[in-house]
Amino acid sequence: MNTNQSSQKLAEQIFAPIEDQLSKDCKVCVAFSGGLDSRVLLELTIKKISLDRLLVIHVNHGLSAEADYWQRHVEETCDSIGVQLVTEKVTVQSAGKGLEAAARDIRYKVFDKHMAESDILLQGHHFDDQVETILYRLLRGSGAKGLAGIPKTRKLSRGILFRPLLGIKRSDLENFAKTCSLKWIEDESNKNNEFDRNFIRNNILPKITERWPDYHARFDTLIRNSRSNKRLSASIFKQDIQTLDQKQERGGHSIDIRVFSSLDRVRQKNVLLYWADSNGMQSPGHKIIREILDSLLNADEDKKSQVNFRQTQYRKYRDRVYLLDGKSFSDLEILRSQKIVWNKESRLDLDPVSHLKFDVTQGDGIRYPKKVPVIIKFRKGGERSHPSGREHSNSLKKCLQESGLEPWWRDYVPLIYFGSELVAVGDLWIQKDWEAGIKEPSLKVSWITKTL
Repeated sequence: MNTNQSSQKLAEQIFAPIEDQLSKDCKVCVAFSGGLDSRVLLELTIKKISLDRLLVIHVNHGLSAEADYWQRHVEETCDSIGVQLVTEKVTVQSAGKGLEAAARDIRYKVFDKHMAESDILLQGHHFDDQVETILYRLLRGSGAKGLAGIPKTRKLSRGILFRPLLGIKRSDLENFAKTCSLKWIEDESNKNNEFDRNFIRNNILPKITERWPDYHARFDTLIRNSRSNKRLSASIFKQDIQTLDQKQERGGHSIDIRVFSSLDRVRQKNVLLYWADSNGMQSPGHKIIREILDSLLNADEDKKSQVNFRQTQYRKYRDRVYLLDGKSFSDLEILRSQKIVWNKESRLDLDPVSHLKFDVTQGDGIRYPKKVPVIIKFRKGGERSHPSGREHSNSLKKCLQESGLEPWWRDYVPLIYFGSELVAVGDLWIQKDWEAGIKEPSLKVSWITKTL
């Protein structure tokens, strides 16, 4: 069998698990750094998928002095193949979560930008990456979920991610690349042992290889056993979440704290391990889970306690525990500085994650004298409100407390004015004397925030 035939056969094998998805009319995106693994991935991909369906994506992080050279190499490679390429230069800011994690997050934002709902993203992780990841997680105290390793496929916010090379050793990829006379770049930062993964790759793995030459088979067994345990834990979570009265909330979900507290601590940890993941958020580690159990759940009601994990927030209010998407909360100072005038459209965006929906109707909602300008403002403090059906007015702060709106949303609720007069507070209540009569022209307003 010649080189081309063997490459074609390998391509058929590695893409077999997503044959159904590939048969659909979708775009296939290849994450291409220019290194060995992504170069082999690109070579095998063009054996399987026509060039008109491919989009190669290169992210220039600017973290290396060689970053622009790598980009030129990528451009020359794609030009020689005749495949479409997009490159993006980004700025990586660690923001307290580490440079590697920050670079990863921004890469996925770039991928998401270029993908549609049915598209497929390919990445070149191989089996040695899998082993490094498991060792790294083991040293961080991960359980079965972490030791199950890198998934071969998973859903993205748009499309799916597939790693065709995950079962192949790096040495085999290098032999393939040399046989096919492929050119690739070497990232000099891979030699920097200040990064944990590099230390594992450069110092620990060689020792393991020397002592246990069949370590790949041993790790494969560990992965399979861990995935079985992970499935069992996920199954128990599905049983428990059915008892916890999970509700969809503004910006997230909530569960009943009383039922949750009745579970034993092991099952509580298991719920928190899978809850975020089941709603499309990143699962917290054991340190964050302990903080939620020990600090948040035992916090006094009047304390504004919360636990943050990346873009996820865990909060408590009354008898509920809340899982919230941190991206749902815009900059309050920017919101408070705004005075938004309704443009008569059915939808009015307030910020990137919330909007008002307007329905002009009759006898349902706010009494609507159509010539008066509709203005949206936000709390600054000192406002008063007189909800319809109450005898007396009170401070807006007190009215919001009595409404049961969660404390973290009270500064974000849109205040609806007709001219200079407050007529409604979001879709929570209408002011006294402003409820529409049966045949009166009216305006029905819905306050909609992003949900998970």
